[in-house]
Amino acid sequence: MAGSIILPNKKKREKNANYVCSYFAKTPTDKPIQRGSWGLEIDQPLYMPPGHPHEVHRSTQASDLALSRCHLRVDWQTLRRLPLSGSVVFNFKALFTPVSDLRAEPYIPGLLAKILGEGKSSLMQYKNTWHVEHVVRPALATWHREQVARGLVPERWEPHTLEESPWYPGWERRWRENQGF
Repeated sequence: MAGSIILPNKKKREKNANYVCSYFAKTPTDKPIQRGSWGLEIDQPLYMPPGHPHEVHRSTQASDLALSRCHLRVDWQTLRRLPLSGSVVFNFKALFTPVSDLRAEPYIPGLLAKILGEGKSSLMQYKNTWHVEHVVRPALATWHREQVARGLVPERWEPHTLEESPWYPGWERRWRENQGF
């Protein structure tokens, strides 16, 4: 990148460490912090350090990649600063949802297709979804058209974050069905 300065990994780590320490020092003890981070994965790799054999999937768009191997990964993260010690407790839970399940979730295929197609390039590089987009994006576009045709999504709906975020119409009924209620 012309004109960019790329810091060595050690400097980046030190800068990030200082930022994180400062952030946690200011974190209140009476409120947990929760966030979700998402990505698209082949299969369900829970932990993939540099050099892991699964990492090779991210460097290519395999022409024989089956949609059934593509998953939406959401990491739900919770942080809590303890009141007496000031220590920070961190927890995360990785959830893998087959991308094909999104077909039955009104609005979601259209919303995710827009993010993948129009997302800020720096965000999309960070999300590293390129390796599955050639399979996922056409499926999402098809499912969005199906939802419009079935009247689940208004024809002129412009994809945007849902007011019920992160929920979609009918989520609770579907959730109960999946839980066996």
